[in-house]
Amino acid sequence: MAAVARVTLTGPWTKVASLLHPTGASARIKREIGNATSANGRLAVKAIRKVIQGGMSPANAPLTVLIKGSSKPIAGVSGELFKAIACEKINAYTAEVGVRKGDPEANSAIVAHEGARIKVTGKMRAMFARLADVSDGSSPASILTGRAAELWRQRPGGWHALKQGTTHIKVPGRPFIQKALDDDTVRQKMGHNWLAAWAAGLNNTRFKAVT
Repeated sequence: MAAVARVTLTGPWTKVASLLHPTGASARIKREIGNATSANGRLAVKAIRKVIQGGMSPANAPLTVLIKGSSKPIAGVSGELFKAIACEKINAYTAEVGVRKGDPEANSAIVAHEGARIKVTGKMRAMFARLADVSDGSSPASILTGRAAELWRQRPGGWHALKQGTTHIKVPGRPFIQKALDDDTVRQKMGHNWLAAWAAGLNNTRFKAVT
């Protein structure tokens, strides 16, 4: 599930993890710790989706706003990316969160998370030129086809031709996974869940997750 980033939930809690799997740990302890790991994976997915909904800085550049029809970073992308965030339990002590490799939203997730530098092609430059002509009334909207027509439907007006010196369009990275996992409240809940599961295993009780 490393299409965006390989995130091992025990990573930020290495010291806690060392307590959770002592040599010769009983099956009961391991089972409860595994339950906590699954719960923490779900907690991470929830936190990541919350970050996506809230957006992250920097704000979208004017050109990006025109293309996406939104000034809100990340949240303006397809709802499919939001739904693609998932968790996978690797073993009793580790889970991964992110977008599965091969998922239709994997490329979108990588661009949103890591950023990208998109080269301006001749076709791209011509498309924006046509959109600009329609915007200023030089040409009718009926000349627009394909992606240009889609963009016009999203924003019927206000388009400009790319400057000659614009050779690349830079999309800044917004590491929404790391932001979610760096949240103090999320980290505290995860640490609590693992320790509570360890104690439950020792005391032969059922672990109850904090979500």
